[in-house]
Amino acid sequence: MGKFLVLYSAEADSLQTMSAMTPEQSAAGMALWQSWAEACGPALVDLGAPLGSGNHVGASPAAPSASQVCGYSVMEADSLEDVTRMLEGHPHFHTPGNPSIDVLPYMAIPGM
Repeated sequence: MGKFLVLYSAEADSLQTMSAMTPEQSAAGMALWQSWAEACGPALVDLGAPLGSGNHVGASPAAPSASQVCGYSVMEADSLEDVTRMLEGHPHFHTPGNPSIDVLPYMAIPGM
């Protein structure tokens, strides 16, 4: 069984998108997420959360991040393909701004 980080990306700002939604739109969106989460069952280890804008930290001074990552989840499955199948038709694809999902497997650290 492997663990996978699911990263949600979109060109649209998460905070602006969520604040522009009516209560009805917000409830409908959450219902889609809850339905997806229930369908995943125990494979969904952590539903995660939306993410705001942050900083990019490197060798030079920190600067506002250009990352389009706007949320995450954590899943467990036998394979990358299994997680990918569970993400077909995901509610994130209703997000404005060219939404996409990246799935990254956790890797073992040698000697730990």
